[in-house]
Amino acid sequence: MSTVINFINIIIIIAGCFFYLLGLGIFPFSITRLLKVIDTRMTKNLLKTLAILLMVGILINYGLVLIVKSISTSTLIGSIISITGLSVSAFLTLKHHRVKFPQKITIFRILGVILVLFLFFSPILTEPLSDWDARSIWFFHAKMIYSAKNIGLSAGWADPSVSFSHPDYPKLVPLMAAQITDVAGFWNEFLPKASIFMMFLPMILLIFSFGKKSLSFFFLFALIPFSFYNSLWNGYMDGLLALYLSISILLISKFFKSSEFIDLFTGLLCLSISVNIKNEGVLGTLAVIISFLIFHIISKNGDLLKQKKIRISKWIFIWLTTLIPCVLWTIYGNRWGLSNDLQIGSNQSYLNIGKRIFDGSLSTILVRSYQEINGAGLILIICMTAILLWRKDVNKIIYLPLTSSLLIFLGLVTVYLSTPHDMIWHLNTSVDRTMLPVSGGILIASYFLLESIET
Repeated sequence: MSTVINFINIIIIIAGCFFYLLGLGIFPFSITRLLKVIDTRMTKNLLKTLAILLMVGILINYGLVLIVKSISTSTLIGSIISITGLSVSAFLTLKHHRVKFPQKITIFRILGVILVLFLFFSPILTEPLSDWDARSIWFFHAKMIYSAKNIGLSAGWADPSVSFSHPDYPKLVPLMAAQITDVAGFWNEFLPKASIFMMFLPMILLIFSFGKKSLSFFFLFALIPFSFYNSLWNGYMDGLLALYLSISILLISKFFKSSEFIDLFTGLLCLSISVNIKNEGVLGTLAVIISFLIFHIISKNGDLLKQKKIRISKWIFIWLTTLIPCVLWTIYGNRWGLSNDLQIGSNQSYLNIGKRIFDGSLSTILVRSYQEINGAGLILIICMTAILLWRKDVNKIIYLPLTSSLLIFLGLVTVYLSTPHDMIWHLNTSVDRTMLPVSGGILIASYFLLESIET
């Protein structure tokens, strides 16, 4: 009986989180109608719309807590905003008679989302926090916030005794975990992981927004989340980061096919979440943005963007506002003297790079890194071979995800070359996780190749 009650309680908590974040996400759209959320351009794909609103809600919630600092006060304010957003949206929807029964394909997509969420529900919420990074970094930070009831300096970020836990790291997921446990009124080694589930949900919605009866879609939903399976439920942030970066690459690449600015905006929104998950999210975001600019310059879509300059400017401006939480935490970290242990950009880091390029370290890094991405590389080679056998044209869109993967790969290799730690130790304890976004980008390129074969 206790197990059933606990299961019901966790479902209630997740449902509460869902509507809280949904309401926060709806609020700016329903009040300003800036993007006309009721417009058919967004509602024609229900799953994508829900994902956008949830991601906007996640960012608003994070920014609100960073401004207010008290998690109970910010949660109360957020609840008022959320209820207002849901109420106004419901009123506008009923007023304009926009309530429609979902199409058959949408229903099947929703069922697919439920199935995948069910497969991840058990490992995420029934496995306790045990691995080092989960226990001693991410959810240790969450417990600090929960204990202090505050995300400010009073949580203890500058205390020398916690320097081992990298207090400068982004606090998006730890904050959400602290909020959930604060509302529940207790802390254990299971409930905080509900934050991972809520972060996971928008990405599954976006994957199934591509849903269709095809081998390429089966490839997409089978490999993208499940390739990161272990890192998605064990409390590490690497799986979530890889998932958000991969879906961002997928959507931004799709923009060059669809010319729908909603795809570009959604992809950029995924990047806004990425920079707040883990420091490597900044590297991933820069890689994707640079790849986008390169592809934009060499593609025919440049003419499209020039014709709609005002419109694209509006989307970019809106996206830049979603980076405010990242900027706030960076400002706080600098003000409180929180520094990263990798010392990137220091004179010593450049000396380390120069030394290790010539002492054999570079080849060691390349070999170990290749071992982590060779599976994705093999899939890409198989897809390229199939393209040649079927005599199909290679979809030039694949250059965007491949360029993104290459830039992330080069950035990570540089970090390993410059590390102030023992290079072999650093490599062996992290390369299997840090290379996940590289594999993700390669898999996205393979998806577009499969789609070319089918069409």
